[in-house]
Amino acid sequence: MLARISTTWRRSLQPISLSVQVAPNANGKRIPLIPNWKALIDTIRTTGEVVIQTRHRHARFISRSTLPDFIWDAPCLNASADNNRLHLHTAHWTRVFGRARNCPCCGSPGGVSIHDQSGTEFLQICAPAGASATRWTHLLEEWRADKVPLPPPPPPPPCPDSLRCLAQPATDFPAPHGPPHRRRHRHTRHDAPLDHRPGTPSQLRARHSRSASMLRI
Repeated sequence: MLARISTTWRRSLQPISLSVQVAPNANGKRIPLIPNWKALIDTIRTTGEVVIQTRHRHARFISRSTLPDFIWDAPCLNASADNNRLHLHTAHWTRVFGRARNCPCCGSPGGVSIHDQSGTEFLQICAPAGASATRWTHLLEEWRADKVPLPPPPPPPPCPDSLRCLAQPATDFPAPHGPPHRRRHRHTRHDAPLDHRPGTPSQLRARHSRSASMLRI
């Protein structure tokens, strides 16, 4: 047996009716989940109260309670809880699917279904009616096996031609046309140093003519 629940573990509650088939999600498909059984069971246990349904060809057991703290063996293939009244044998479990849609029979907002090696569903763990649909949606999104990577963010818009972006590197700016022009400095007549030495008028005219000839060079 892949999973069994003892009748002593069931609680005296009103009968709960669950659909045998897994309801599809909004896209009309089941959500494949990662078959990491120990981590998945531990994650479902943190959601609080759940409805468990296990069945085989001639019997079906339904219970509503919180998942107990399972004790796993070394390879994490078998687990037991509640004084060995609840057993899990995950060596025969192959696939698990999620449902993120309200069940028309019981009003459950979501759940998971586990299949054996022949593809037969034998175990359902569902949220009870009135449970948080957002919490179960996040759980299934975290554990889904067909996650699609997000597209890369779009590139930033280019800077307009009239404005220069401050983040633009200096190498992007256009270089000046031709080599830099070096202006040759020439003295003007007003830049000539004044000669205040005393002398005769002929000496002053000679000094002035020498200064003028130097400026024309």
